[in-house]
Amino acid sequence: MQKRLYILVVLFVLCFGMSSSAAVSTEKYTGPLLTGCNIYQLGGSEFVIKFSGKNLPKPSTETDNNSLVFIFDGARAKNPESITAEVSNYVENVPILYKFVLENLPEDQISVQLDADVPMKIDQGSRSVSGITFRIKTKENLIHSAEAFTPPPKPKFPMPETKLPFTDPTRTTIEFREAELQDIFRLFMAALGRNVVLDSSFPRDVLVTMTLVDVRIDEIMNYLLRTYDIACFSYGPNITAFGTRQGLYKLSGAQNIKAFRIAYAEPAQVSTMLKTLTGLTDSEIVIDERTKTLYVNTNPARMEEAEDLIGRIDTPAKQVMIRASIFEFSDSATKDVQTAINMVYDKCSLTSNPGNSTGQLNF
Repeated sequence: MQKRLYILVVLFVLCFGMSSSAAVSTEKYTGPLLTGCNIYQLGGSEFVIKFSGKNLPKPSTETDNNSLVFIFDGARAKNPESITAEVSNYVENVPILYKFVLENLPEDQISVQLDADVPMKIDQGSRSVSGITFRIKTKENLIHSAEAFTPPPKPKFPMPETKLPFTDPTRTTIEFREAELQDIFRLFMAALGRNVVLDSSFPRDVLVTMTLVDVRIDEIMNYLLRTYDIACFSYGPNITAFGTRQGLYKLSGAQNIKAFRIAYAEPAQVSTMLKTLTGLTDSEIVIDERTKTLYVNTNPARMEEAEDLIGRIDTPAKQVMIRASIFEFSDSATKDVQTAINMVYDKCSLTSNPGNSTGQLNF
């Protein structure tokens, strides 16, 4: 009898344990639930974030530099990966933000983190039937919109330089004997894993002889650029063009035309001086003799040189005004006149023609 009773007790315990575990496994969560999140921008420095869900508590907020964290106590997020993926699409259209992270923490706690380019200031939030909405402003008066991702304004003369637009620590030991300059550039750029474009203005038929032992390739190329007056220009992250400065200006389309009215000098003489001193060619200068106008078509840097030089050349010539008086005196008064002049003017002499009442002053 005792054995039967013991067996019954064991069976009861096993059955009760199984039923209770089954109840736990099928338990449904009925607490506060976050089901979605939307973000959209207001103007250039504000945005709105809305948390959608069921019985959501008002979150506490924490700020750390440019990060804003919402903490929902006693709540869970439904499919946090799906919500994060959906919100990431919104963040792409809100340039103020660059990161969104949603996590389900232990003990029914949700963490939502936003990272921005500038510090943020959050309002008190407003609750509606569908969720909670917060309006967030940037603390700095900055315009972070789509324009923030446009290329920066170009510098005054964003054009060819006589130095590589990159550095590279790759070293080489090599010897050239009357190798063509263009082949050397192709070889070095290939060794650096970079694309090269040799403009039509690149010096041809230039032979180079040199011996190099354990030298950085970029230093060698910078030396060649300076030695042979070659310029380079970077197109995109991995294309470098080489040629003369003027040739690369044309390649980039940075050419403009300007008219210079010549007031005092002769246009032909000004044109000759421009060609000699700035390197402008006949095709870059057109003379209109009728209106005394020079038309210059060149790159911005050389245009500035031409404008400065024309300003120096086209100036009125200095004028000298001479006042003269004619005196007549007799031969007997010559010595007296000479003495009087010497008292006023230093190193001055008077010569007169004997028997004539005319004389000449020599300074």
